[in-house]
Amino acid sequence: MEIPLTPMALASADMVAGHNLFEGILACRERRGVTGRGGLAETSLNEGLLDFQFEVLTTHLNAGRRLPRRSAFRNTHAYLAAPYGVYDTANGWP
Repeated sequence: MEIPLTPMALASADMVAGHNLFEGILACRERRGVTGRGGLAETSLNEGLLDFQFEVLTTHLNAGRRLPRRSAFRNTHAYLAAPYGVYDTANGWP
């Protein structure tokens, strides 16, 4: 079964990896404040995207490898309802 691609207008991997790095930097700063020792914060695009997909992957792996099903009406997320959807704009679709 082939799953159709869903267009997305965001640099998701970069944003998720940047967020993960920011959390790592904050954790290192907190550690330095508490213990006087810093730390090393690393991230990767692949690990960030894997973390981003945890809900879909864990549901798939724990539900008999069933594929996610989106709502037939404007829903872009398989597990969350509105406002996570595609909506008309004043001049047509985005």
